[in-house]
Amino acid sequence: MKQYSKLTKAFVILLPIILLPAIYFVAEFLSHYTHFFPPCVSYTLFHFHCPGCGLTRSVLALLNGDILLSIRQNFIPVFSIIAGAWLYIELVLYVFNKKPPFTLLKTKYLWAFLIILLIYTVVRNIFTALAPI
Repeated sequence: MKQYSKLTKAFVILLPIILLPAIYFVAEFLSHYTHFFPPCVSYTLFHFHCPGCGLTRSVLALLNGDILLSIRQNFIPVFSIIAGAWLYIELVLYVFNKKPPFTLLKTKYLWAFLIILLIYTVVRNIFTALAPI
């Protein structure tokens, strides 16, 4: 396995300390300008909730610490945080030569996510309780 320098290892360890506040401040800034976001085209034209419907409201609920409301609006942000944490742990392990690289990025997991996303889209349009508020 490749040996990484101390600088690379330090960067990987400091990555969340750098990225998380930056992501938070950008999202917080954008949360004050939600009226600039266009309405969902699929819902406006066809009254069909796409996989992204409720995504902005989900992120805003997550920023306010309301995880259940965030999942109610759309599960993608919470799932993305879990997947991002998993990938970060794999990156740390890879840089420190502890584990093979990026098992989450294997094709079978990406296909599984797409199938779950498709099922979620169909189910949230059948059962209105799963549609964003």
